[in-house]
Amino acid sequence: MRTPAFAQAVLDGRRGDMTRRFQNMIARSISTDEGNSLVIVPGMLRSGPEIKRRFAILENWYRVFAVDLKWSYQRCMDELPHALRATLDGTKYEPGARKSW
Repeated sequence: MRTPAFAQAVLDGRRGDMTRRFQNMIARSISTDEGNSLVIVPGMLRSGPEIKRRFAILENWYRVFAVDLKWSYQRCMDELPHALRATLDGTKYEPGARKSW
């Protein structure tokens, strides 16, 4: 289910850019996990359900950043890979803790 923040990005003409960025973030996260030998079954992380799970994580964090924190689109995109990695690693993630902005 699409969130209002995601829908707004689509309406703002960012659908292609957002999709490409989400795909790149997911691909990098899978590559990192496979490179760290966290994969028990070869190809497991490239399965449809796992890709959908990672997309949902990104979408949920995007909603937090864009709606709750009212961050700009670019700031959201810059922060999402860090939020995804923390979520996948099971570590606590605090939006805005990184002093990149």
